[in-house]
Amino acid sequence: MSEPTVSIVIRNYNSGHFLRDAVDSALAQSYPHVEVIVVDDGSTDDSRSIIAQYGSRIASVLKENGGEGSGVNAGFAASHGDIVIYLDSDDTLRPEAAECAVRAFDSGVVRVQYPLTLMNAEGQPLGSDIPIVRLPRDRMAAYTLQGIVIERAPTSGNAFAREFLRKVLPMAEAEWPRAADAYLCTLATFSGGLATLSQPLGFYRVHASNLTASTTFDLKRVRATLREGEPLVRLIERFAGENGLKVRGNWMLWNPSHVAARLVSLKLEPEKHPFGGETTLGLAVQGIRASVRHPLFTLRKRIFYVAWFTLVLALPRAAVERLMKLKLKVAFEGRFRRVLGTRSRAGNDGKAREYSSAANASL
Repeated sequence: MSEPTVSIVIRNYNSGHFLRDAVDSALAQSYPHVEVIVVDDGSTDDSRSIIAQYGSRIASVLKENGGEGSGVNAGFAASHGDIVIYLDSDDTLRPEAAECAVRAFDSGVVRVQYPLTLMNAEGQPLGSDIPIVRLPRDRMAAYTLQGIVIERAPTSGNAFAREFLRKVLPMAEAEWPRAADAYLCTLATFSGGLATLSQPLGFYRVHASNLTASTTFDLKRVRATLREGEPLVRLIERFAGENGLKVRGNWMLWNPSHVAARLVSLKLEPEKHPFGGETTLGLAVQGIRASVRHPLFTLRKRIFYVAWFTLVLALPRAAVERLMKLKLKVAFEGRFRRVLGTRSRAGNDGKAREYSSAANASL
């Protein structure tokens, strides 16, 4: 790919207090062939006045509220780049992000992912990066079909080839009001090569209103996150059926983090738990089983999860809530990741690449 254009699509909804940081970071890219597009998804704050201040330096798409999938579709339709980076409006990119992504797009690559450094609401780095597991694509595809969730970059830590996006977009907007990155990254796993960079190329903001990276414990947020997994299960089952692949039964129950959230939901507010017919004992046992069998967990991580499920099962509700608040605090300080670790494989040049067919499936 010779001198490709990079489209940085910033999706925004009521994040005017962070929006300038995101736009400025996109405009400050060292790579010369960049277009910046801001998709405002029906904001009711001052976002649109902020967008107007940039004039012709950016392209803007002002639309009614439709959710993440709608924003992804609208941004792609307005873009022209050979490579597309979807940047959340509360995150930022380092100046070299687009340039490094371009260099990684060798023949066959459809997605490049890179770490993001955690920062607080004020934009101050928290001293740790979101971890990315480096694995061959065929193993990633096999694990996906087994319900093994692999640590990957969130939305802002990915760059996609336009040819791939043309095949999978538009996505069903009603089915993907959130977690649109899961749709893109999952289908990319079965579509082409992946390049994983070791250099952090952006910042991921942790703040109170971030659904998946909040600084506060909120059961309503936990239940909303649990529901986000349902479209992903349907997507994988549909894709597997169309391509003659086998999906593991009870797919989400082999993800220890998901099972842990279900157990906490049922333990603390059983009357509002979104999944019927479950028991705390059954979830704890399944969580322990999934943790022990997880192929990417270190021994220390398996021991931690076994202890975690045992404690949540045994402790009274008030103690479980305090435990969750403590876990949330230390998780975003990076202590768990440094101590527990995750098995991965990296290339000698600091990035992992795989172009082989994934379970003989392609889009």
